[in-house]
Amino acid sequence: MKTTRLLPLLLSVAMLGACSSGGSSDMSSADQSGADATGQSASQASGQMRDVSVILDWTPNTNHTGLFVAQEKGYFADAGLNVDIMGFSKSGVDAVLSAKGADFGISGADALASAHAANLGLTMVLNIQQKSSYGVGVLEDSGITRPKDLDGKTIADYSGDSAHISTQMMIQHDGGTGEFDRVIVGAQAMAALESGQADFAEVLSTWEAIEAELSGTKLHMFQPADYDVPTTPAMIGISTRNDLIESDPDLVRAFVQAAQKGYEFAKDNPDEAAKILVDANPQAKLDPELVTRSQEILSTQYWPDSKGGVGFADIDRWNTYLAFIVEQGLVYDEKGTAVTEPIAADDIVTNEFVK
Repeated sequence: MKTTRLLPLLLSVAMLGACSSGGSSDMSSADQSGADATGQSASQASGQMRDVSVILDWTPNTNHTGLFVAQEKGYFADAGLNVDIMGFSKSGVDAVLSAKGADFGISGADALASAHAANLGLTMVLNIQQKSSYGVGVLEDSGITRPKDLDGKTIADYSGDSAHISTQMMIQHDGGTGEFDRVIVGAQAMAALESGQADFAEVLSTWEAIEAELSGTKLHMFQPADYDVPTTPAMIGISTRNDLIESDPDLVRAFVQAAQKGYEFAKDNPDEAAKILVDANPQAKLDPELVTRSQEILSTQYWPDSKGGVGFADIDRWNTYLAFIVEQGLVYDEKGTAVTEPIAADDIVTNEFVK
């Protein structure tokens, strides 16, 4: 997962809008009726399948397992939905959603806050990953034993501003100055660390840390959350357009609850869910052991919400985190300018559609 500033993505919204047909969920008003007396949506009651699209934020990985489970297990079909799981776009999920290039998309709290500041009109409707798996890794034989030892060293990172601030604060909370150099290497952070190009690297405990272990690289990891640094209440979730929520809440509810069922199955059955993800994406050449290990960690440590399921947003945590990233200058409007106006969680996340 990568964290990037929103401005480059916004530049493509107009172009996307010009070539978009309005999203696969655009239906006539006759198709947008509510649930009947049995609680079924109009499409379920009539047997009519509705086309819906969801766009991924990266190549298929365990952030997306629940979607492929819902597809394989027939949860989407049972909800009357024919779901197209779209590959990621360099334009970015939020830009594609805003331009109606997809109906739903995988996004996170930081990106969604900037999307709100840029008036893209998006809301998270399923809060999947409840806490951050972000951290920095060092080679076990580096002599670095705690965050303050990172002062003056070089980090290999994805160029995300939020992660950079979190790392600085973690070092400061451990007694250091938080001053270090950066080399931006995108998804090649671990390669930069192993080659000696960097002294520490951005890693996710749910992916790169496992990947390193499986390859025989001995890694020690520090996570900002362990050093009293505010961290995201939604590293990933599913978002959609506000206009779709307003015009067709039944469609949104049907998709959200089918996807939620898929993620909850993955939480309760991580090994089977991992196999479904691997089998559904042969082109991704996923390592089955890596996927299984990742899914097991996500299912037990990162996905369960306060109700014991998956998908419920903690609004208090959202408000606290939104205040923090605005204060730190990490939320950007459509011009790439950091905003100072407060953002309320209720403006960008809802529990209305989850079970």
